[in-house]
Amino acid sequence: MVENPAIDFRYDTYAFVGFNHLQEVEKLLFKRLEREGKAIFYQDTEELPPEELTYISAPTDSIQAHFVSQWLTPERIAAGRKTAIVLCDEKLLQTVIHCLPKEVEKVNVTTGYPLSQTAAATLVSQFFNLQINGYSLKTQSFRRHWLELMSRHPYAKMMPENYAATHYTDNNELLHTLLGIVRHVAKDPSPKDQLATESLFRVYTVLNRLTDLVDSGILKVDIITLQRLVTQVIQSTTIPFHGEPAEGIQIMGVLETRNLDFDHVLMLSCNEGNMPRGVSDTSFIPYSIRKAYGLTTVDHKVAIYEHYFHRLLQRAKDVTLVYNNATNDGQTGEMSRFMLQQMVEREKPILYRSLQAGQQTSLRRPKPIVKTDEVMAIMKEHFSKEKGGISPTAISAYLRCQLRFFYHYVGNLIEPDDNDEELVDNRTFGNIFHKAAQTLYEKLKALTGNHITSLVIDDYLKRTIEIEQAVDDAFRTELFQIKDPNRKMPNYDGLQLINREVIIKYIRLLLEADRKLTPFSILGLEKPVRMPFGDTVLRGYIDRLDQITDPETGEELVRVIDYKTGARKQKDLPDVAAIFDPTNVKEHSDYYLQAFLYSHIVRQEMSTPVSPLLLFIQYTGAENYEPTLKLGKEPVKDIANVSEEFMRLLTEKMSEIFSQDLAFSPTEDADRCKTCPYQMLCR
Repeated sequence: MVENPAIDFRYDTYAFVGFNHLQEVEKLLFKRLEREGKAIFYQDTEELPPEELTYISAPTDSIQAHFVSQWLTPERIAAGRKTAIVLCDEKLLQTVIHCLPKEVEKVNVTTGYPLSQTAAATLVSQFFNLQINGYSLKTQSFRRHWLELMSRHPYAKMMPENYAATHYTDNNELLHTLLGIVRHVAKDPSPKDQLATESLFRVYTVLNRLTDLVDSGILKVDIITLQRLVTQVIQSTTIPFHGEPAEGIQIMGVLETRNLDFDHVLMLSCNEGNMPRGVSDTSFIPYSIRKAYGLTTVDHKVAIYEHYFHRLLQRAKDVTLVYNNATNDGQTGEMSRFMLQQMVEREKPILYRSLQAGQQTSLRRPKPIVKTDEVMAIMKEHFSKEKGGISPTAISAYLRCQLRFFYHYVGNLIEPDDNDEELVDNRTFGNIFHKAAQTLYEKLKALTGNHITSLVIDDYLKRTIEIEQAVDDAFRTELFQIKDPNRKMPNYDGLQLINREVIIKYIRLLLEADRKLTPFSILGLEKPVRMPFGDTVLRGYIDRLDQITDPETGEELVRVIDYKTGARKQKDLPDVAAIFDPTNVKEHSDYYLQAFLYSHIVRQEMSTPVSPLLLFIQYTGAENYEPTLKLGKEPVKDIANVSEEFMRLLTEKMSEIFSQDLAFSPTEDADRCKTCPYQMLCR
């Protein structure tokens, strides 16, 4: 246009106001109009810098934002639109608005609120993640982890109930469904503030535009690219604030300060990288060629920011520049180059200050929780006979940490389970083994009528297919959560195959260990047991209850067996009292508690000796392996020999748990807190 001599300018005079650092094409146009006598230029005159210039370093962005309330003195508040808070990093906007003192009645926010920081935007993001990352092609269902994330969203209760009923592979269907969800949330009568309402409208507008493009066939991309497009558009969208520009304190970004004069200026996050911002050259044209041909370069962008910076300084009475001096989280902690320039060139003194957190690091000590009447009522209800009573697991949790017991069983704060359904963690590994062992021994029982012989076990050890089938069935129910027997099981991935082989090996080790004991009888598998105990009942499940001929005495012996698939060996406890000593939890005293309790319950119904066992499968093949629990060096061949002392100590511990006079106290072992899901609540 500039090089076209045939252009006929419509007006006689053009007034240019507010132009500062001109590009080459602008210079050519202005010169042409000036030669033709049609141009009037209004330029900013350089004036003396402010009397007061203060540099303030701060360790965090949050502390910078909180400094606003201290900086806004009555004089600056009264100055109204002559007072400006300039955000070099506009992500501080939300915090700054919340930090305005109550004396500020009028404020004008010129920069928009980022749409990406609203709940409406995260709703869209989580829905895309649910569809892309949260769906398992193997199980043909959504993964629990992603469903739980969606269910914890602030708008989850406002969403339609069937929002996760379908997996969408078609962009058209996905976008229309998402539009319907946003529309459903927006129409919900639940109270929403004006920002939430506006953000839902903006998100709906963005999605509606993309839906039109997809419907018309113009936009043809895969779902991952579509997600990126939606994310980019949302990140570049802001929600405008409504206000009166001529009144109140001005909160603005750097670019909004153009051609405006203020008496009092506070500039936040004035760091290198924020001021100047966006100085990276993303052009495919090399810098040297751009420079040679007069095209816009990085230098031009820097010069524009430099101009805005100096304009604010030369017109204001006082200027305060705050920067983040932290060197963590990817920040360099450098003040802006323009601040350094002032330190060199400015003749008047600069006042240097620093902001401190005003807090000292102190070790938080967990506090005991008093058993109020309400707490006692909850406990009696939770552990009542009608609710199923109390398990050894709950008692062991109390021994580990009384606060953890309170949070889980009284506060009903369920411990998070973020494990992927397709990941075989330690707990799932144990469940699969238990289920496979139960399935296999149920078949053995059906064949022999509870009486297990060496011939039957030899036959199963040869028929590998039976063992593999039992393990596969356990994977189906325990890992893939497939209840329909007609539904095809997905293919194993690499780690699942390895775990499958290990469990098959463990089953074979169990069979080989049992072969040495044949013949024996199986009295129960996953056998439920319960015993009345005051106002509650003690209950649980025995992995296996069998009866063998004791190889040492030749007498009949009933064994209460608890399978363990862990690698850690069981350590012997010195006496019964050690089972209830909280300091012995690391020694698996909780295993003793469970095995002893179940054995005691069984022994009350039998005249035959009952022995508690922990069968660590890894070590069953070792020579002279003895799974019977010991006190000191003596195996407990009959629980009746220690039942009296065990029940006395158990009664004392139960009385302690249900005593209103004793508060729930924290554990003294800080190592237990490292893996506790409730550590943020008390420590």
